Amino acid sequence: MGGADPKMVLSPPLKWGRRSTILRQFGAGVVDAETNTSNARNERVMTTPEAIQGYIAGGLPCAHLEVEGDGQHFRAVIVSEKFAGLSRVRQHQLVYQVLGDRMREEIHALSLETWTPEAWAANAGSVRG
Repeated sequence: MGGADPKMVLSPPLKWGRRSTILRQFGAGVVDAETNTSNARNERVMTTPEAIQGYIAGGLPCAHLEVEGDGQHFRAVIVSEKFAGLSRVRQHQLVYQVLGDRMREEIHALSLETWTPEAWAANAGSVRG
């Protein structure tokens, strides 16, 4: 038969950040154009609170760090001296910077509670209480 196999027809590359992804039509999966790897089963990597805690601790000195979640939605309480003098928005941006591409690829939703050590010591009892 002359003609392309419909499962092998590729759509044009889509740009998402710095990565190009080619989507296979008809549910055949996603192929990463840079690594030529496929998730043909459309399986999503399950991220754990412990993994996220490790990512944050590896890139940000923390006096206190808690992460909880269900595999898609997470909540993190982070106390770091690096937050001193930064607005709440800038503190959150710093955490997102530490997590990098994981925010797009592994973590569906992350609620952040960020504190300086001084603010944590002064307010933690009433907040956690």
